[in-house]
Amino acid sequence: MKVAMSFRDYQKEQREKVSRSLMDSALSLAAAQGYASLSLRSVAREAGIAPTSFYRHFRDMDELGLALAEQAEDVLRACWKGFFSKAAAYSKSPGASVDPAEAFARLLAESLLACVAENPGLMQLFFQERTGSSPAMRRAISRAMDGFTDVLSGEIFRFFATLGTQIADPRMHAEIVMAVAQSACLDLAVDPDAELPRAVEDLSRKLVHVLSAAGSR
Repeated sequence: MKVAMSFRDYQKEQREKVSRSLMDSALSLAAAQGYASLSLRSVAREAGIAPTSFYRHFRDMDELGLALAEQAEDVLRACWKGFFSKAAAYSKSPGASVDPAEAFARLLAESLLACVAENPGLMQLFFQERTGSSPAMRRAISRAMDGFTDVLSGEIFRFFATLGTQIADPRMHAEIVMAVAQSACLDLAVDPDAELPRAVEDLSRKLVHVLSAAGSR
């Protein structure tokens, strides 16, 4: 038996729809103009609501940007979890003919860039606004990136240790990997003609150079 939605639940659902519409509109406009150029009025107009209605959902553009940054962080966190699972599975039964650095680089490139290909607008905003005009967004994104770098550092150490390679400074290599990966992710996000397989190959090659120098057996 279908239970009728209460008026309170209906109101909540409608608020969530409008909030989602505002976020989607901001992403769409930011992809073409940059987030710094957006105004409350332009986003509200794109979403089809009155500017005064914007305040029912977000206090200002900074709060909207933080919501988008948080969403991007959630998407990336799920992507990282998938990568860690694949890396752990590989380290337990490695391919005999595959160099550990090549395997790690390929798994990471495939995981990150597939995430970008599925969420180009969100990923473009996340990586661009790390150095954007909003201090609140810069802090939030930098904090997220530092967290990802921390967990990547541990994963680099564990992965190579399992395969018999000692890493002298996993944190330093994680920072380099993140910088290279961030650039590749942004390139893929902003280029509508970019091909995912080619982007994966290119990033994999770059990461191999970084990881091959990470330590010695």
